[in-house]
Amino acid sequence: DWARWKINDLQDIARCLGGPVLSMLCERFAIDFRFTHSGLPDLLLWNPEANKAKLVEVKGPGDKLSEKQKNLD
Repeated sequence: DWARWKINDLQDIARCLGGPVLSMLCERFAIDFRFTHSGLPDLLLWNPEANKAKLVEVKGPGDKLSEKQKNLD
């Protein structure tokens, strides 16, 4: 839901992720969106002051990474 985001937040996220990560994500979506979108991490954390971002996968006890999640590098 794009309406929930402010343009300033999206700009901060893009800057914190950086060009190489954004490029990789766009390429993966363009090649196979149906396969890729369900393997993305659960959370995006970003800190505009530090200019850093992290993609975080949340797992409960006994959960494992799926094959899609293992191949996101």
